[in-house]
Amino acid sequence: MLKLKLLIGLLMIAALLVAMSLFSISLLQEHVAKIDRMLARDFDAMEAVNELQMFSGDLNADYVSALAATGPGYELPSPERLADLRTNYIERLHNLRTSSVNPKQTEDLQKAISEVEKRLSHYFGLFEKLYETDPLSLEDRVDWLNTILDANRELQRSAESLLTFYRNNLETESIDAVTTARESIRFLVVSMIVALILMTFLYIQLWRTVIRPVEELTYSIREVQRRNFERTVPVKTRDEVGRVAQAFNDMAAELRLLKRETDRELLKLNRENRAILEGFPHPTFILDEDGNLSQANPAAEALMKALHSKRRMPLKIDVRYEETRKANENHLPDDLSEAILFRVKEREIWYLPRIFKIGDASNGYSGWAVVLIDVTRFRWLDDMKSDLVGTVSHEIKTPLTSIRMVLHLLAEQKTGELNPTQSRMVGSAHEDCERLLETLENLLQLSRMERGASRMEREPVEPESILENVARSFQPQLNSQQQKLVTDVEESLPRIPVDPHQITQVLNNFLSNAIKHNPPGKDIHLKVRREGTEFLRFSVIDQGDGVPPSEQDRIFERFYRARGEKTKGSGIGLSICREIVHAHEGRIGVNSVNGAPTEFFFDLPLNL
Repeated sequence: MLKLKLLIGLLMIAALLVAMSLFSISLLQEHVAKIDRMLARDFDAMEAVNELQMFSGDLNADYVSALAATGPGYELPSPERLADLRTNYIERLHNLRTSSVNPKQTEDLQKAISEVEKRLSHYFGLFEKLYETDPLSLEDRVDWLNTILDANRELQRSAESLLTFYRNNLETESIDAVTTARESIRFLVVSMIVALILMTFLYIQLWRTVIRPVEELTYSIREVQRRNFERTVPVKTRDEVGRVAQAFNDMAAELRLLKRETDRELLKLNRENRAILEGFPHPTFILDEDGNLSQANPAAEALMKALHSKRRMPLKIDVRYEETRKANENHLPDDLSEAILFRVKEREIWYLPRIFKIGDASNGYSGWAVVLIDVTRFRWLDDMKSDLVGTVSHEIKTPLTSIRMVLHLLAEQKTGELNPTQSRMVGSAHEDCERLLETLENLLQLSRMERGASRMEREPVEPESILENVARSFQPQLNSQQQKLVTDVEESLPRIPVDPHQITQVLNNFLSNAIKHNPPGKDIHLKVRREGTEFLRFSVIDQGDGVPPSEQDRIFERFYRARGEKTKGSGIGLSICREIVHAHEGRIGVNSVNGAPTEFFFDLPLNL
């Protein structure tokens, strides 16, 4: 129905415009044709009258010169020319009689033409009588000449009267044309006013039936966007707009129902989440996308109250959260060294903060969650273990040093000669003592690193210099094992900020293990290259039996030794390597596949 209304309105406007255009064209064509006819007729008549005056003057000149000749002899012009002129002008006057003129002026025109015909017949009659009385004396010629001139003046006055008539007729018809043009303009103006009125009426109808309902519908849609589902659109018609309004009202009703159901679901979900948070023993903070605290469980509220933080996370946790938020990555530490100490009511509590985003990448993130895991007991046990290891190692090291000295004196036979059996027994004991001292030294170093007491002195170092020092120190051992060390350094490597002594210790441990497991005569590769854009990778590659896949994940654990391991060792060296690399914020690992070379590597960041 709405399409039909729009179509009818547009067709009416189009029909009105076409009708006005056609009528305007018709009026213009009629006026142009009328003016052309009027100009052609009147100008032809005026030309005929002017020619009559001109040729009568020429005729007078010809006869006046002949009649005015002095002496007894004279010669008149040929009478054939006179007959031709008379026939021509009689025909011209007849045409003027039959030409269409304004009906109001037809009688005046006929009188004027009759007067000209009468004067012309009299004028030509005088010339015809002149030929009948020829020859004439001089006195008679003078009389005839005067008579002809009088008749010519009468003819000229009649022709002038006819010419004046046509001039007046032309002026009258011009006035009529102007009047007709004004009437046409007036009609066009009236038509335009009618068209404007019709268009205004159509616009009002369209505004009532289309524009206003669409505006109301647009406003209602915006209200729905603002979650105002109570807004409806009045249905005033049954056309397309009315059906759209009804469909919108139905949609709004469905949205209201859906909102109620969603509110109930959200309320239920909120209660469930609140129950979970209340039952969760660890302090938990929920933050929105802007970092504002939106929810906290009772444990978190109790912590905030104890620390007087006034509805915000403790400052230490807030600093860690801001760092994680700027990095836009989850912070999920497992190392107890990253725990944060709080003093709550004269009691020390260690919390390990775990900060992570709420949501997922596909559906988007809605905020952050901060969970504080109480690791006080684990931290106490770890400290106690480290203290115990350090204390025991230190207490054992002193007497063990004395034993070492005694064994050294015995081996050097400073206290007397030993038989071969005694010498072998003292040598074996001396080796075991040296290995035990090395193990104690590793335990002390590991204890210091875990407690953070080991100091790192970082400085920009060229990777080539580290590899050269390591290769130089192991050259005698490699020669004794009939092995060759191949170094491979990528070109244009930048300096890296590390503690060269500790990094050298990691490479020494890797290379020492590689020498133990590499078959004689096989090459060992020592490499350094770029790993992506952020790390340098140091690698030691040997041709040994490798590490079984089931044990690769535990190879860097403390005191761990692979099954069937034949070489001597305490299993602490790789654990120390891991602590050193982690202290440099790097990565450590092993790549070992059956039948392929084994690679021990660690990655150090280019910019710490």
